Amino acid sequence: MSFESTTKRLPGRTGFTVAAVLAALSIAIGAIVAVLIVRAMIGYSITPFAPDDQITVTVHDRSVALWMTPETAGANCTAINDATQQPSAHSGSADTMTITDGGHTWTRLGVVEGPPGSTHSVTCTGYGTAPLPQLLGYAPNPRIARYVTLGVVGGSIAGLSALASVALIIVTAVRRSNARKAAA
Repeated sequence: MSFESTTKRLPGRTGFTVAAVLAALSIAIGAIVAVLIVRAMIGYSITPFAPDDQITVTVHDRSVALWMTPETAGANCTAINDATQQPSAHSGSADTMTITDGGHTWTRLGVVEGPPGSTHSVTCTGYGTAPLPQLLGYAPNPRIARYVTLGVVGGSIAGLSALASVALIIVTAVRRSNARKAAA
């Protein structure tokens, strides 16, 4: 003898499961993006040197940024490629950037560019009526555009995933409520 169950299963199990997966994906993407950006910011370290020192910097996989502190100081840096004896320091509108590292607020003075492995002699002097910098420094040029793009794209994907999850929860809850009303 067999009999069929007259109770129908309410809609929602699949909808809620997919919503939970989308919510978990949103959280995971947001966390990964945040960790990558924070690691890049924390891992950035400027190597200081005295204003009257001539230093040699080596360009690795990206250009080298030159920095000064305090930001109200005035300095001008020149760099000469040791192999070609050509100027290799460049400045421009993108150089007006500040960053905090080691308790100092640093202002970017310029960028030393050259092929990977090239060495460059850097000298800096004060200019104008501004006070001389307390410290100068150098570090690999920060890849700000990369992290802004990562934040925007990753944040957008995480946000859309969270929004889809919420919308799916609402739609599934309404369908489930309507099925209960129809069954009663």
